[in-house]
Amino acid sequence: MSDLENKGKIYNLSDDFVLYRGNSQEERFFLFNIKNGKIYRLNKVSYSMLELFDGTLGTEDIFNLLSKHFNVERNHLKADLYRMIDEWTGRNILIERG
Repeated sequence: MSDLENKGKIYNLSDDFVLYRGNSQEERFFLFNIKNGKIYRLNKVSYSMLELFDGTLGTEDIFNLLSKHFNVERNHLKADLYRMIDEWTGRNILIERG
């Protein structure tokens, strides 16, 4: 999805999924599908991205927050974010708000 197609869109985590972060001593991040029981292990970046999709922030807002949090080239971060949005919407993990 291109910048223009994604700009301003708002997504939230599907009701079928729950994010989980281990306690402060653990660097464990999970996504649980409560409908079918599947468990996905996430890295810190994926978890940080997914937790921002709360149904109130637009994609540009999320991009700006992530760019302040992670020391990575902005175009690379934006490409990764939009690639992940495409993947997560395709798997019904993220739902676009109307």
